[in-house]
Amino acid sequence: MPNLLQQSGAMGEPSSYAPIHTNRIFTGLWTNRSLLRDAATSEYLERSGMGRQDSILGGYNSEISTRLTLKRRYGNSALGAAYTTPRRFYSFNTFSLTDEVIHVMVDEPGAVYDSVDGTQKNLVWTKSAAAVTANVGTFFLGVGNTLYFTNGVENKQWRIGTDGSNLGISNWGIVGPTTAPVATQAPRPNPFPAWTPSTIHAAWIEIPGGHWNYVVIADLGGYLHRFGTPTGASVVSGSLGSTEPIWNVPGNTNDGTITWEYAGGGWIGNNAYAVGATVGVAISGLPNQLFVAVQAGTSQGTSPNWAIAPKVGMQLSDGATGLVWQNAGPLLKWADIATLKGSGALSNPITSAAQILDTNGYQQTVYQLGTSATAQPSAWQRDKYALTSDGLIIWQNTGAYSVPATAPVIYGYAFMNSANRDTSNMSPKSNPIVVIQGNQVTIQGDGSTDSQVDTIVLYRTAQGGSTFLELATFPNPPVGQKWTYIDNSPDALLDAAWQAQVRGEGTPLPSGATCLGYHLGHIFAAVGNVVYVSAGSDAIASQTSGNAGFNTTFTAQSKITRFWTCSLGMVVFTVRDAYIILGSATANDPLYMVVFIEQIPLLNYDAFTVNKTTPYLLMGNKMLLALDPGAGITEIGFPIADRLRDEYDPKTAYVTFHSESSEETALYVGNKNGQWYRMNQNNSPEQGSAWSTKALVANLGALQSVEVTPGVWSLLWGAAAGSQPLMKRDLTKYTDNGTRAYRQACADHGDRISITLRDRDVVPAGDTGYHDEHC
Repeated sequence: MPNLLQQSGAMGEPSSYAPIHTNRIFTGLWTNRSLLRDAATSEYLERSGMGRQDSILGGYNSEISTRLTLKRRYGNSALGAAYTTPRRFYSFNTFSLTDEVIHVMVDEPGAVYDSVDGTQKNLVWTKSAAAVTANVGTFFLGVGNTLYFTNGVENKQWRIGTDGSNLGISNWGIVGPTTAPVATQAPRPNPFPAWTPSTIHAAWIEIPGGHWNYVVIADLGGYLHRFGTPTGASVVSGSLGSTEPIWNVPGNTNDGTITWEYAGGGWIGNNAYAVGATVGVAISGLPNQLFVAVQAGTSQGTSPNWAIAPKVGMQLSDGATGLVWQNAGPLLKWADIATLKGSGALSNPITSAAQILDTNGYQQTVYQLGTSATAQPSAWQRDKYALTSDGLIIWQNTGAYSVPATAPVIYGYAFMNSANRDTSNMSPKSNPIVVIQGNQVTIQGDGSTDSQVDTIVLYRTAQGGSTFLELATFPNPPVGQKWTYIDNSPDALLDAAWQAQVRGEGTPLPSGATCLGYHLGHIFAAVGNVVYVSAGSDAIASQTSGNAGFNTTFTAQSKITRFWTCSLGMVVFTVRDAYIILGSATANDPLYMVVFIEQIPLLNYDAFTVNKTTPYLLMGNKMLLALDPGAGITEIGFPIADRLRDEYDPKTAYVTFHSESSEETALYVGNKNGQWYRMNQNNSPEQGSAWSTKALVANLGALQSVEVTPGVWSLLWGAAAGSQPLMKRDLTKYTDNGTRAYRQACADHGDRISITLRDRDVVPAGDTGYHDEHC
């Protein structure tokens, strides 16, 4: 108890004694200090006799628990197949409509593997000899179901289907054509027949899958017979006989050089009708009308009101199952179409061709079937959709077959991989060409020698326009051959939603790419000291993913080693300074790069990690920092700064933050030489973090916290040399890889007291060492 002087306010001398028991360990390992003083204790506190009693000066293979006691460090267990000196791990998340799957990628010196959850070894990519020689390691970035990866030589992408299927590896980006297409014009061949006299033409009715092209007539009994083709895919022709045949009902009927097909009779209630079925219908005040089913279905129980569709082309619904009828005009008899006689033994020619080219160059389509007159109409209608009478036929103008251009058009083309929609920049422009009436344009260009290119995308401007719109796609020709395309398309058929990439949106990422990042829908890639930014949403009009082309660059003053996306923007770490890319990547707020933090050198991609919003990095000067948004820049490695200086190489070190449970939330710093240091993030109820003693782990190489299944992380490490299974920190083990890799756990309290914690020298059979906390 205090003496009388002390009770009156006098100061007493500090005690020369210290307790031999510490009930909580929260300062942790603190080697960067004088042995004559406590760690983390100010002079004022020391003078008052209030120093810390729990700081650790040395030792190994012990850890500070969440209960602030010392315990033996946990061990590691083997996961599966052996890997040879893995360099890096990456969690590639893929998605289906109902589930999420994680592929744990493993980078070896010569290949990239999918280990699934660390237990398997499935080859994904074998590196080229140049990539193996470069020995840069592989950098990964998953965007949706596509994994992009680079290794300083090769730029690749691996796609996974929504059903989990492997869609294969392809190059990342496509080099565009270097030569312009050549456009020439010549007279256009005419695929349509010219007008002929006394010729029976079929009707032209649009149906799903093509056109319905038939001549349909009724016999004296009202049964229907037809001649033609169901989809207009081909033209059939012949001639009627000199007299009306005897009709077979049902069955086929021969007539001159043609055969009539039985086609039913009148409408039947509650009957299933297919597309192209025909019925003859009586409408008051009109000749019997022919109706064709343009949509299949079952008729209703009572006859529909046919009078609501009295004219050619009008439609009406029949029942509730989708059946739709279209009026094809008056129902003719054999005698009606055979009234105009031609020369010869046989009567009128008959054909399923429902379109001709008139003398003015316009396409005329049968509007009402019948027989043409003996002389051509004196004046074909020139206006589109206008009608011209010709004998029993009524023709409709459906547009000019080949009209002269009023202004020039220009062509360009690109290469595309149809599997992933990657599309190159457009080629140089062709010379402008103005099409002469009756001519067609032939375009020719070079194919791609890239094996992933299977499609040519041809672009064209509208007449007098400057925007290149998609005109057509067709297969890439064999190597060494040119492609040829004949253009007869009007401007209306150009696809305005698919524009050519003429501003560099399809520029592929150059060789030499290393680290990758993702921000605002754009991929960021480093090539030396240059940041390349993908086109992203700017390339949507080109039907690409937007991640295959890089048309924006920013230049730093040092080699880039890592990207970090945060709420401020994209932070770019280099071997000297850190930059930040700001802006929202819009036309009104474009991206731009400025210096963020000077003299914060990051020499190694793997010497960086993030916990929530706080990054940790081991700098080139061997200082371990935390960039805490709330506290600023903090040297969290100060307590062991002397160990980091003497035992770590920032070019090869690993820094990773692992969060598996409350007990397992900690920062790890590995040196690829068989050891790590572990820092507890929060030692509640005390404040701050604490370092544990050095962990000695045999053959410890790459060290990284990896998400192995959705929401579950494991601390994985691979062999520093040779081949062994991937290892996982295991809270049920006190051995490394099944063997007692460490014989003791100890912690030295330095100047206060030295306590050594050892396992039993002789371990009984089945004993796995201390499982409880001890000290």
